[in-house]
Amino acid sequence: MEQKELLSFFALGGIHGLPYESWDQAFGKTTQKAGYCTHGSNVFPTWHRAYVALFEVIFVLFLVKIYLMSTSS
Repeated sequence: MEQKELLSFFALGGIHGLPYESWDQAFGKTTQKAGYCTHGSNVFPTWHRAYVALFEVIFVLFLVKIYLMSTSS
């Protein structure tokens, strides 16, 4: 997957912190180069759980893709 793709590891890393780029034209990006993550905030656990859930969904999608490729031949 190319770095410029929305669901690439590179792009998803930008949601949390590096690279310091907006993700899918989302608002709320800080100018302090801190990413979207709410470290040190009361909402950190819920924010981070949603972020990890996104990784989990993408991981399952890749597993399904690999499974389908292996059973089609």
